[in-house]
Amino acid sequence: MIKQTPLWINIVIHSLVVLIVICFFIYFDATPKTKKITNNKQENLEYSFKNAFYVESLNNDLNEEIKPNKEERFFCIEFSVKNLSNKDIFYVSIVEDPKLITTDNEELYPDLSLSNDPFGNINMNKSKEGFLAFRIPSGKSIKTFKIGNFLKEIGNLD
Repeated sequence: MIKQTPLWINIVIHSLVVLIVICFFIYFDATPKTKKITNNKQENLEYSFKNAFYVESLNNDLNEEIKPNKEERFFCIEFSVKNLSNKDIFYVSIVEDPKLITTDNEELYPDLSLSNDPFGNINMNKSKEGFLAFRIPSGKSIKTFKIGNFLKEIGNLD
């Protein structure tokens, strides 16, 4: 024979469940909290072009030597970024949309596993230097380097 739970225990259990649900909606916000994301503003950063060159090989993040395949060349852009704001910033170059523009207006993006970009904290009025590595398809010629609102014409390197 199955023993039935007394009515008062059922009422207590259901009341506790209802109370927990009510407390959840009162004390916990069920809507996701939005973070205000602020990108690096161009007026806070000053870019300087250092050098542009082709290389035969680069080391990746695991310090393995990587050579371009037959259909490409490795191209590096050395640059610096200076923090002109009145506070320290955390700099990530990819947020500034770095790219090379070819003579036929194709956009090429860096291979960050081969790059040594000036990633990280930059104190106010300080600079960091680094380079971005690009895989350039054979037969393509570079016209412009662009990062944020900074443009540098870099043709005639081939």
